[in-house]
Amino acid sequence: MPLETREIPVLDHIPEPGDEYIVKGTLPGDSYQVGGETYELPRGVDYDLVFTNTGGAILLTGMARATVVGVCSRCLEPAELHLAGEVEGFYLTSDDPQAPAGDDDPGEDEFEQLGDDGVIDISEPIHATLVLETPVMPLCREDCRGLCPVCGHNLNEGDCEHVGQAPDDGADNPFAVLKNLKFDD
Repeated sequence: MPLETREIPVLDHIPEPGDEYIVKGTLPGDSYQVGGETYELPRGVDYDLVFTNTGGAILLTGMARATVVGVCSRCLEPAELHLAGEVEGFYLTSDDPQAPAGDDDPGEDEFEQLGDDGVIDISEPIHATLVLETPVMPLCREDCRGLCPVCGHNLNEGDCEHVGQAPDDGADNPFAVLKNLKFDD
């Protein structure tokens, strides 16, 4: 299951400009995806958020923290990552006189229109934070030695007999099939 939906009726808590509402908790979820890779969330995502009524808009700021488990890009073993990032959102209220009038306004993708119910689903900005904080090439540890290019042995478990040897293109090389891999342009 991706992150659980968690809707906060913010206008019930901060009806007047200058009002703030603080929300803390854990957002349950099993996993999320980035670039086709799945990252497990063994304990969900912890968050500390502040909603501020700015008069015509709701500003969301805060932090999200999670321990995620993906696949190490060097040795293909599980990689446990500790992520922390800033959560941000800007939601125009329906009575905002400064609201953009059309598609020609610059920066209109930077905020959303808050519905008449005054509810914000915090799972969306928290998910965006996780995606931004997830490394492109996760590692199980900084000094991961990866796999032997000849036999595929995990070098973190010790050296193999191929140390320093260049891989051949023979049938015994588990990576030989990759040389014929074609990428469509």
